[in-house]
Amino acid sequence: MSVSDSNLPVPVHAAALVMRELPAASLMIDTAGSRLGGELRRLRGMRARYSLKLANDSPLHLMVTLRARRGDVERRLQPGEFWIDPNSNADLVIDVPSYVAYAGGSLVVRLVNAQIYEMVAPLPGPAAILGAVAGGLAVAAAAAAFVFATPRIEVFAVTPIGVANSLLRVPYKTGGIGTTSYELVDDRGITVKSGSVRDRAGAIAFTLPSAQRTRSYILHMRDEGALGTAERAEPVTALPEPALPATAVASSLIDSLALDSSQIPDGGIVTVRYQTSAHSGVVAVKDAQDTVWAHEKISPTGVTQLRLPRFGRDKELRVSLTVANGDSHAASSVGMESVMPTPKPNAAQPSVVAFAPAGESVQRNDPPAAQSTPAPVAQQKISVVGTNVAGFTIHTSIASGATNVRLALETNEGETIASEFVPDGATTASIDAPPGTHGRVVLIATYDRGQGQESTVKPIDIP
Repeated sequence: MSVSDSNLPVPVHAAALVMRELPAASLMIDTAGSRLGGELRRLRGMRARYSLKLANDSPLHLMVTLRARRGDVERRLQPGEFWIDPNSNADLVIDVPSYVAYAGGSLVVRLVNAQIYEMVAPLPGPAAILGAVAGGLAVAAAAAAFVFATPRIEVFAVTPIGVANSLLRVPYKTGGIGTTSYELVDDRGITVKSGSVRDRAGAIAFTLPSAQRTRSYILHMRDEGALGTAERAEPVTALPEPALPATAVASSLIDSLALDSSQIPDGGIVTVRYQTSAHSGVVAVKDAQDTVWAHEKISPTGVTQLRLPRFGRDKELRVSLTVANGDSHAASSVGMESVMPTPKPNAAQPSVVAFAPAGESVQRNDPPAAQSTPAPVAQQKISVVGTNVAGFTIHTSIASGATNVRLALETNEGETIASEFVPDGATTASIDAPPGTHGRVVLIATYDRGQGQESTVKPIDIP
């Protein structure tokens, strides 16, 4: 039996899948002790019957598809697709219909697990019956007419990478006589998009589903008619939607949220000023564990005063504004610190006073002064390390339960000078200020928590 000797490279598709056509009708893949083997050969007789033997000695499920290929057109053969379990074998006979086999081309057995492989064997073609059947020219003409009328998909240009909740446009071209449809199937095998195609050439356009993480899909196209069915399938990787800019407010319900001071004496009163179009809401003081220490309903004047309890020590806190207007909800927060009174310096020693924003400890590479007393490590929620030449790295902790976290540094004029995305589950993160940055900048954290989106704004003085 002769087999296809094509060594032409096949382009790499999305999701790092590799497709290659083997020069023989058998294969043996041995990777890290996992073997995948197969043999495809034609059986004796006038009928186009093939024996297919497969051995899947790998830990992955193996999908097998059967196609008849003629030129750039592929036709689905029964049973079409089937799966082979890990560490299992399969032995079956493929019976190719005569009108397909004697039209020529190749029988293609495609194997898909972590990679895509093909085993190819030639179909008899019209030449095989011209010598045995009288009227060969009439048969060839009939076969040509049949092929012309057979449904086929000539162009199916799927973009391998897309973005969730954005438009995906797929140019296509079909031939023959039939009706065309498409469907988008996710990695669970569930159809999430489907529709029919009226024209024989054009573009399929639809919006990819919303997702907060990278999702994988398979886009199927099917052209079905009285003379057969043609199918194509291509993978699509949908990246998550871009995070909102750091300058964006938490919601159109909240226009602003600010404190008269980011440092409040232990047991003192914090004054909160806000602008919101919502009719109901709560202003609360919380710690990193979301414990509520004080709260009041929002005021029509946009000003609320909250008395803090006495903690007896410096404590990192945040003021949270949560509002609702009908079914619309929004939340935003800003950091603050409850501080103990500063003891008077000893007259025998000069005092060293370091100024830093609330909840932040500024560290430099300069040798520390002998008189300075560094803040306890447990309280260094934000730290700045670096020099004007090399730039500064700002380290910060991540609020508990926050997801889709994005950090940004802005100047007082609102210019974004750096931004970073933080992996979900991280408890700390860092962001680099460009070399030469000094003076006051603003660290903005935007993240999802619960059913809403929150943002935290903290000023930082870079020496």
